[in-house]
Amino acid sequence: MAESYKIRLAVKEDILSIMQFIDRYWRKDHILSKSQELFAYEFCDGDRVNVLLGVDRGG
Repeated sequence: MAESYKIRLAVKEDILSIMQFIDRYWRKDHILSKSQELFAYEFCDGDRVNVLLGVDRGG
């Protein structure tokens, strides 16, 4: 099972996908799925995004 997922830190290019995930699987219209500015305030430090992702490798 461990081989089917990759654990990594998010990058700026992941933010919109994370926001869509929040909207779809946490709560529709959650504030973190609507405001990229708030998301960045809460989770970004410069170019660093302080969110861990478990990415399905499709296996």
